[in-house]
Amino acid sequence: ALRKGLMDYERRQVYRGPEAHVDLPANPAAIDARIAEALADRYLRLLSDTRGGLFEPALLALPLPELIDRVVDPLIAFNLAHPGVKMMLAESSPELSAAALHLHGAVCGRVEILIRGRNPGLADRDRALAAEVTVQIFGSLLPAIMAANGRERPRIVRELKVVLVGYLGSLEA
Repeated sequence: ALRKGLMDYERRQVYRGPEAHVDLPANPAAIDARIAEALADRYLRLLSDTRGGLFEPALLALPLPELIDRVVDPLIAFNLAHPGVKMMLAESSPELSAAALHLHGAVCGRVEILIRGRNPGLADRDRALAAEVTVQIFGSLLPAIMAANGRERPRIVRELKVVLVGYLGSLEA
């Protein structure tokens, strides 16, 4: 299903050439899982390379609204440029679940590092939950942001940031 969705998307685009080559397993049943794993790894590398480093320790010194701006804006730009990420995370086939969980866990882990830096006294369990909730808030509004037109998108993004500042600010109180 992921491959079909990606191929349908690619057919509607101008051909950009291959971004990478993946060695596929001989077992046809393992091909989808290998493709999903390669995509998850690629998305994580691309996220790491995103403008100024999304999860750099220097961000911790910023006021919370500015930190949110510096993380959310590149994440939205990344998702707009790579719509397969959301498709992969939303897909529930067994072939994709391990790769999607890996990608989701890596993003939550990075958010958790930021939360730890701003709230060092927060218990590990609470910090992990806060990271999960933060990622879920972002993910729940992402489809609306991606579907919005040029005039509406900034309004939805602004609302997302208000929610995240309120939620993460409550952890600092």
